[in-house]
Amino acid sequence: MKHITEEHIEKFVRYPELLSKDEKNAIKEVIGQSRELRQLAQWFEDFYADLDELDRKHGDHVVSLQPIDYKSAQGSPHNQLIFAAKSDVKQEEGLLETLATFASEEQQIIVRILRDNGKEQYQIHLLYEEEPNENEMNILTLIDRDIDFIIDSSRHVSFPLDEQWEDIDWQKVSLSLRKPLTYRKISKEYLSDDCLDLLLIEGISVRLHQTDSVLKIKKDPLISKECSRVVIKGKNMGCRLFRFREDHKLKVSLSQLEPVSVWFFN
Repeated sequence: MKHITEEHIEKFVRYPELLSKDEKNAIKEVIGQSRELRQLAQWFEDFYADLDELDRKHGDHVVSLQPIDYKSAQGSPHNQLIFAAKSDVKQEEGLLETLATFASEEQQIIVRILRDNGKEQYQIHLLYEEEPNENEMNILTLIDRDIDFIIDSSRHVSFPLDEQWEDIDWQKVSLSLRKPLTYRKISKEYLSDDCLDLLLIEGISVRLHQTDSVLKIKKDPLISKECSRVVIKGKNMGCRLFRFREDHKLKVSLSQLEPVSVWFFN
C-alpha cells in the first residue's frame, strides 16, 4: 500500500473483513511505527465502542409521544415518573400554565409544554429517569408543523409567545422525540494531510478541511435512508440544526476550525 489514510485506519479498526491479509499487515506495521496513527486508531476504537454502547442502550431512535392526563395515569405502572412531571416545574398562580403533557411509558419519557405569561414565553420540559450528561442532545419534532426543537442536557427549551403558536391545540398535536444515532467530537488535532475523512455511520461520510475550515457531510441515500438531521455545536457557532438538502449534502463553515460536537438523527 503506497499511502495509509484515515479511511484505511478506520477499516482496519471497524471493518477488517473489507481488507486483504496483506493490507491488514501493512496497516498494522505502519500503525506500529507511527505514534500519530496509533492515536488515530485508538480514537476510532473509542468512537465505535461509544457507538455500540449507544445502540445497545437506546434501540429506538425516534420515540412517539402520546398525550396523557393525570387521572387516567393513576393506574399506570410508571405513574411515579408521570406524577413527577406534574410537580417538576413550580407554578405561580396565573403566570405558568400547563398546556399539555406527553409521554412514552415504554421508554419512561415525559414532555411537558407550558405557557409562562410572566416571561411571555412557551417552555418545553423533557423528563426521564437517566441522569443528564454534557453530551446529551435530543430533537423534539412538532410533526403537524414540521418544526424541530433542539433540547440539550438542560432538558428544556423556551421560545417567545407569538401568533404562529396561538392557533395550536397543544393537547392534539403529534410529537416525536429523536435520539441521536451517533455522536462525536471533531477537532483539528485529528487532521492529517490537511483534512480528516470519517465514515461515522454506514452511508454517511464527514470531511473536515483545514485550509477553509469547512465541515462537509454527505449521505448516500441508498445506504442511509433514515438519517435526516444533524446538530452541530461549537463555542462560537452555538448549537445549530441542519437538515440534509435534496442533494444529500451539508456544508458548514467553522470559526477558525474550532472543535465541534456533531450528532446525527433519524
